[in-house]
Amino acid sequence: DPGTRNPLKRLGACVAKGTLVSTDKGMVKIEDVKIGDLVETMEGLKEVSASALTRKDAEVLTLTVWSGKAITLTPDHLVLASDSDDKIPGWVPAEKITTKHCLYTPAPPSIFPGEPKVAPTIVVSVKKARRVDVYDITVPGPEHFFANGIVTHNCKHLMALMGSLEDRGVAQTAVQYYRPKK
Repeated sequence: DPGTRNPLKRLGACVAKGTLVSTDKGMVKIEDVKIGDLVETMEGLKEVSASALTRKDAEVLTLTVWSGKAITLTPDHLVLASDSDDKIPGWVPAEKITTKHCLYTPAPPSIFPGEPKVAPTIVVSVKKARRVDVYDITVPGPEHFFANGIVTHNCKHLMALMGSLEDRGVAQTAVQYYRPKK
């Protein structure tokens, strides 16, 4: 269940190695996104507070939208989506996405203030992909970022998990994290 409160279970919801994340420096592979980097959200640029390789050789799906943009992610990873029956977008696990859904991508620039920052784009295919290593980041506050130009949820549990592992004396080799200054 992607909405689980157990960070150890939620940690597996991730995007594939090589996925491009929109940052203040341009498009950066998710595995190269570091703590302190600024990533694009629907609310503007936000600082990354955690970044991790979360699973090796994970089962993944590739969702492709009409514009040709595609994202490869674990079946439990959440994407901003709406379906033909309900035009209100919400967070949906990748495994529930069908060609009756729309995913959200950046809207064209507008000269009018208050115009939406994202627009729905029809899903044209959902396919199982080859197993790959997967990563995720944490962006406090908006809990989302643009990955391959598609709005995807971030892992808000990375920092909780890192604290849990740190408390147990587990080495932090695959994960970067930070503690806010008190």
